[in-house]
Amino acid sequence: MDVGPLSKRLFESRDVRTRIIKEQAELYDKMESKDHQILETLELARDGGLVFEAGRLYTPMRIIPAVVACVCIVLNVSQLVTENYKFLTMDHDHVEDRFNLSEILCARWGVANRLAAEKLVACYELVAVAYLCIMMFCTILQMVYGGSEFCRWLATARLFLADLPELKYFSAMRLLMHLLPYVIVQESQAMLSDFKDRHSKGEKKRRMFLEALVFVAIRLVVFIFGFDAFIVKFRAAAEWASVVRFTSFIKIAVFLNQTVGIVQIERITMQRVMLFIFAGEDSIMCGEESQLMQAYLARLFEKIWTYPSSRWPQKLAVSLTFADRDFQGLMLNERHKPVREAEF
Repeated sequence: MDVGPLSKRLFESRDVRTRIIKEQAELYDKMESKDHQILETLELARDGGLVFEAGRLYTPMRIIPAVVACVCIVLNVSQLVTENYKFLTMDHDHVEDRFNLSEILCARWGVANRLAAEKLVACYELVAVAYLCIMMFCTILQMVYGGSEFCRWLATARLFLADLPELKYFSAMRLLMHLLPYVIVQESQAMLSDFKDRHSKGEKKRRMFLEALVFVAIRLVVFIFGFDAFIVKFRAAAEWASVVRFTSFIKIAVFLNQTVGIVQIERITMQRVMLFIFAGEDSIMCGEESQLMQAYLARLFEKIWTYPSSRWPQKLAVSLTFADRDFQGLMLNERHKPVREAEF
């Protein structure tokens, strides 16, 4: 249930609702005409908003979410390191049997280990965090010592659109994202499109069939490991909730942040808008379309950071909070034409 429209309707009078329904009905009737243009007030910005709009994205309201993003990154990384160290140093003697798929499978195979889930999660997260930090460090080096302006600004875009958001929400539970129906459909469509292209070039079906089996097997492993990661995190959060401390509140808040981050709505909506703009009718990003998108992102962040009237804290706030709303505002122009508002 969408709370926003519901709360708004509670304060609307009957006359207002009647007027809105009448206007919607008029728009509905107009759509029957062949000459009617539904999006007559909108047009695609040919320059992608790079000429004037890119440098004017800053507003004071961006300061708070930018600070929150930085705090979330610091707290998430610190909790991942400290809690996973505790998982690796836990005492086996005082651990009872729990519902963990990895431990059940280990017991079936004759290698019972009551802390298999915690150790797997701890090893994965520590290695992954180290990898993400190393990649971020390499991105920063490329920002400073890149061979060309394009490489430097593309690295800047990667830092703020990929590296930092990943550290903000990262946990082993992020693997569950690959089991979402939306993600599975997108990845399956991309794989089938690749198979069709390769088959047309004469490649054998046997190799593609094996790749499809690997695709399914990887998702089965992801389900087992992701399920155990959630159980391990939930069990630790339940222990924190039994102690009334401020640190317990912080740890539970980080756990909630990680849980919400399983599906990063900000990144998904951003990717969806980019696919709408750059991927064409099939919504599949091919080589030339991907190159155009990468070039645009590099030029976009160059405009943000070289805008003369902005200071570096403002540019940093824009980069940390850049979202699909900004991208849509850059890509679309709305002609000044009086139109009646319609609610859907």
